[in-house]
Amino acid sequence: MNNKNSRCKLRNSRHLTPCFLVFFSVIISFLSCKSKNNLPSTSSDTISKLWCPESDFCELEILIDKHLQLKKDKFGMSYVEISEGNKIILKFKYKRTENLDLSDSNYREEVFVILDPNEVELETNNFKRTPIIFGRWCFCKGQAGNFGVRKGKLSIKKLKNNFYHLKLNFKVDEVPQIISNINHVFNLSV
Repeated sequence: MNNKNSRCKLRNSRHLTPCFLVFFSVIISFLSCKSKNNLPSTSSDTISKLWCPESDFCELEILIDKHLQLKKDKFGMSYVEISEGNKIILKFKYKRTENLDLSDSNYREEVFVILDPNEVELETNNFKRTPIIFGRWCFCKGQAGNFGVRKGKLSIKKLKNNFYHLKLNFKVDEVPQIISNINHVFNLSV
């Protein structure tokens, strides 16, 4: 810094010239910038969780251009297989808060609603045309697995832009369930 024409130099070791302050401000502004992410084929949406019991965890995962099939393994246990396809799958997840004093207190339920992208707005109780799968996962012998929903009512109404309001009331005869009503607003702008 012996150059007399230097624009930025220390006056003494305690003071920075305005040039250094501008330099650090520019560096900080560059570090605080973030590029936009591309939209993924799945999204989590937590706009409305009127259906979730207090103090438990609930979320909606939206899968676009997928196919869901309910299959059985060699032991007769059903499982869900998701692959590439042409449907919209709404995957509602419920997880009960674990009791840390108990081992094996994990409990979760999943509800899959399979929609035709050309017919998202609908009202039905025909779950052959609009399949719904209920999954129950817990340490409860003989009462866990995936089951097709046959009883209930589904209503999806478009609100504005890409927002929809889903109301689902359903009953599964095979196993007990905590979630039997889902009332959720979601966004399909993926």
